[in-house]
Amino acid sequence: MLSKGFRVFGTVLLFIFSMLALSGGGVKITENEHAVFAQLAAGGGGTAEKPGIKPVRIPLDISRQEEAKKMVKTLTFLSFNIHSAIDMNGDVKLDDIIEEIRGSGADVIGLQEVERFMPRSGYKDQIKLIAEALGYFYYYGGNLNILGARYGNAVLSKYPIMASDNLKLPKNKLEPRGLIEAEIDVDGIEIKVFVTHLGLDAKERMKQIRFINDRIAQNSKRTIFMGDFNNRLDSPEMEHLSPDLADAAVFMSRDDQSTYSLYQETPSFRLDRIYVSQDLSIVDYTILPSQVSDHARVIVTVDLNMAD
Repeated sequence: MLSKGFRVFGTVLLFIFSMLALSGGGVKITENEHAVFAQLAAGGGGTAEKPGIKPVRIPLDISRQEEAKKMVKTLTFLSFNIHSAIDMNGDVKLDDIIEEIRGSGADVIGLQEVERFMPRSGYKDQIKLIAEALGYFYYYGGNLNILGARYGNAVLSKYPIMASDNLKLPKNKLEPRGLIEAEIDVDGIEIKVFVTHLGLDAKERMKQIRFINDRIAQNSKRTIFMGDFNNRLDSPEMEHLSPDLADAAVFMSRDDQSTYSLYQETPSFRLDRIYVSQDLSIVDYTILPSQVSDHARVIVTVDLNMAD
């Protein structure tokens, strides 16, 4: 049981946030938050937070609050394999990676090769530090776990992540791979975002693409599928991906731009791709090189209002 002081505190918080929401002060209070404050006021314990979803963080920047209140017409997505924020010399450059992500201007971000508490990257919780620097919501999908040190994918969003899950992909090799499935609420418009990093073995990727395609087929919402596919667009396994998903680079006639360099001067493969469902309109596509990772940043802007 909570003390009388905490019950009073909960009542005060509930009143303040209710008044701010009613006055249009730029503060959004979710149903989960309202339940938590009401529970405090009533003297209850516990939390209304869903498993795997991080607590809501209210941005302090007033201009961003005002911007978020406007009706969103376009949304920018970024897919980026950050290579554990380790550059070609073996130095950890997480601050540089953060600035490269910020410089993309992306609203929703899919990351691969993200580490948490790994010795080689300085035991940093990389996704937490990136999210805090940007002021974004996030979900982490760890696929490799060695005594608490993790390696995997992540999704970050300027807008609330309403649901999230990390699905295990079929594998033939030792390294496990995963698929993040996240539902994002963009001012009342629901977006389904899938983020992955496929395996290195062709037979393994065939199983993984079939699994992913079946999963995406169960979804009826606007969909973005992005990641590091470790293959070419014309690889046999990609024939099993739904034709309802458009490769943004192909759609914009920019599929000649490679994204993976292995630290060579000129990138030679387009391993990193973003696919978009037909109920979204692709309005821009670009590639930005990274000074840290051996993968470029893939950036796609879509029109959310193409379909009701």
